[in-house]
Amino acid sequence: MPFVPPGARKESIATYVRPGSPVQWEEYFTLAADGCRIVLCVGHPRTGRDPSQSAHLLGSLTPRCDRPRVVIFYFQGNASSLPPRLPALSKVLQRVADTSTLEYVLVAVSYRGYWKSSGRPSQSGIELDADAALGWAEQRFGSSSDDVQFMIWGQSIGAGVAARAVERWLQRAAHRQDRSGSRITQLVLETPFTSMRDMLVAVYPQKWLPYRYLWPFLRNWWDTKRALKELSVTARQAGHSPPAISIVQAGKDELVPEHHAVGLENVSRQAGLEVKRLVVNGALHTETMFRSEGIDILTSCLQSSERVSQTKGEQ
Repeated sequence: MPFVPPGARKESIATYVRPGSPVQWEEYFTLAADGCRIVLCVGHPRTGRDPSQSAHLLGSLTPRCDRPRVVIFYFQGNASSLPPRLPALSKVLQRVADTSTLEYVLVAVSYRGYWKSSGRPSQSGIELDADAALGWAEQRFGSSSDDVQFMIWGQSIGAGVAARAVERWLQRAAHRQDRSGSRITQLVLETPFTSMRDMLVAVYPQKWLPYRYLWPFLRNWWDTKRALKELSVTARQAGHSPPAISIVQAGKDELVPEHHAVGLENVSRQAGLEVKRLVVNGALHTETMFRSEGIDILTSCLQSSERVSQTKGEQ
């Protein structure tokens, strides 16, 4: 993770989310396995319920409702901290809530060294951060209910974080031989790349430059292709259904070549995963979530989890 926004520690949720916003956001924290303090932004739509009920839901983190619940985890790219992303995340979350029969909560994860989280960013550390965030939500939302689904959403380098987080979650569930591996029903990869090694070639395509040959010395080695293959194998060996994969591609991505998204789609199909690839026309790398078409596409991905829940309820 090469970029930590300067001045980000002074940012607050209130700076970007106005009072009375349709989505209520609050700040929480958890501890990673190595003791690093990780900050979370937890959001819940207010639509269709009394504001005091929403406040109680977020305050207690043990909501009681008759509807199945979906917890969405958001893993960001490396270009800013979480608070500036909240207005766009709110639009997506609110769009789903407007027509949903499910209860939605969004947990956005601030990596170590980002925003108010302690520590320094590294791949091994961020993997622990993702583990801690999923464990935090499992304890508070899913420990006593089989109705709770997890959906994992990552953008750019966050897509690599998300895929690896799902792989590690399924490995732990298989080791414990419990049912938690079935909680994750959807993995959304927004503007993903196949691997850091492949991105090195994309950034430095000239064969006469030495950089593309220096991949063994990379400090971060996110490999989404490998993670998709491994999570499919792990899920099936443990008797779980692997999550469906949604790949959201920027139509005019100036950073990640188109063949990365196509390659991930092909890898997913070869691994026996349910996959769809959707393109936000005209969008640059960081614009997908900020365009109306991108909001529609991401909303449809979230509603895929709703269809899964409805299917389970009919069984």
